[in-house]
Amino acid sequence: MVILDEVKRRLSELAPEVTDLHDALAIERSRVRLEELEQKSASPEFYDDAAASGAVFAEMGEIKEKLESYRQLQELCSDAETLLEMCAEDGTDESMAEEAQQTVDTLAEKVEEMRLVTLLTGEYDAN
Repeated sequence: MVILDEVKRRLSELAPEVTDLHDALAIERSRVRLEELEQKSASPEFYDDAAASGAVFAEMGEIKEKLESYRQLQELCSDAETLLEMCAEDGTDESMAEEAQQTVDTLAEKVEEMRLVTLLTGEYDAN
């Protein structure tokens, strides 16, 4: 099936990009930083300075959002791989092939969004 071969090819191109984004987004460093901030926020004197605690919570929110976005990206990639495997096992199930194609299309969009996020990490880019 031509459509299925194209979907497989696109996924094989996107999967390494998802892995590359792990490093580009500094996912491991973000997890460590989130743990540090959570420990900091657990101390009783943390809430004495409202401005500082607000800044910490804002940073925690940004980190959580980035980690969740990357987790969803990984999940989409995994779902697409699973759908393609199921298509290979079941033969030519048209609806499953279409679902695989939609999943890979969504993955491509999300990868592009995450790439943009990696470009906008400068001092003034949050504005």
